[in-house]
Amino acid sequence: MKNLESPLSAGDNRITAVMAARPPYLLRDWQGGFLFMIALCWPFVLPTLLPAIRWWMLLSLALVAGVLRWQRRRSLTAAVYPLLGFVGVIALFTLVGMASFPLNEYGRDKVIEFILLTGIAFLATFRQAPLTEMFERGVRAGLLTSLALCLLLIVLKRSLFLQYGEVDYGELRAEVSTTGMPLALGLAACGLVTSKLAPLRMFLSGLALLGIAVVEILVRGRFDAMVMVAIAAMVMLGPPWRNLFWRLGLCVLLGVTGLFTYVNIAPRLGSSYEYFEELRRGEVGGRAPLYENAWQGFLAHPFGQGIGAFERENPVPQYPHNIVLEVAYEMGVFGLVCILGIYLLVVRRVWQCWNSPPHRLLGILLLVIFLQPLKAGNIATFAFQWVMLFMLIVATPLSEHWPLTGRRSLR
Repeated sequence: MKNLESPLSAGDNRITAVMAARPPYLLRDWQGGFLFMIALCWPFVLPTLLPAIRWWMLLSLALVAGVLRWQRRRSLTAAVYPLLGFVGVIALFTLVGMASFPLNEYGRDKVIEFILLTGIAFLATFRQAPLTEMFERGVRAGLLTSLALCLLLIVLKRSLFLQYGEVDYGELRAEVSTTGMPLALGLAACGLVTSKLAPLRMFLSGLALLGIAVVEILVRGRFDAMVMVAIAAMVMLGPPWRNLFWRLGLCVLLGVTGLFTYVNIAPRLGSSYEYFEELRRGEVGGRAPLYENAWQGFLAHPFGQGIGAFERENPVPQYPHNIVLEVAYEMGVFGLVCILGIYLLVVRRVWQCWNSPPHRLLGILLLVIFLQPLKAGNIATFAFQWVMLFMLIVATPLSEHWPLTGRRSLR
């Protein structure tokens, strides 16, 4: 029998009533949550506004946040094991590759970037104090501040997106992180999600997410636009299903608003809208053949073919654009088991947080960041972001004074 007074561990699925006792709100909890979110989003945004600042400089803010919330003698939870196993598999394949044949340049750069980014994220989130309500408030403040910065950047650079067809793609990429900017906007928009089940607040939250979805289309974040729409629908429809009658009615109104926006406003976004419409025509940026090749390669070589093995010079390095398929192809069943273990723990935590409205923001952050590697980038592209959130939300227990809420256990 588990002690209900003990802190909630990452793998624990207890949902108990909120305890009356509350710890003293510590300013460092708020500051830690705020700085973690700045380090999460700003590397894709601030260097565009202030070129003197490099993206890697902002990662140091996570280290500062980690020091603020560091707790002596806090042991690692079992949720860390798949992540450590994944790092170990990468190290093993790197050593085997170095011993048998040199890693190609693409594979070597990918390994170095992944190890550096993962190492910084792990150091920043190692031995963190349990998550508190004040920490969540700092997270929300950091996300809303990041959202304001993202919108400012989009306003200043709007001509690049509106006139994309007349502008060289290289010029756009030189100005804005075309892959990271939509993700930063999507993560920052999570701060708009309400932690209350009041129908009107949920409707306003969903309406704001629809607006962000339109902005995502403008900045060529078609995948993130669809994620924002899906989250808006999930916020309105639940679970939990309290006040369901009013929520259904407002959801219909939200759907009508979304349809009107799609028909009358989105087409005004010029070439960015045309880019979005490629999905409706069945075009997915040439990713379908990459997915198929990666899966067939895994079936043919279930123990992996080495890091960077998927690269094809035609004329630039190619990769599956899906972290699970990339790991399966390059690191075989050992890497696949580890990455699936990470995703299973994330799904579990998202479900727990989603059913507990005060913690919903944390679950949505996990959802947004872990969906992104399934469609863009290689294993190193967003490593700092997803490792940091995994360590913070999945591998760090909740405070005993801020437990999950709900009527029954998820067991």
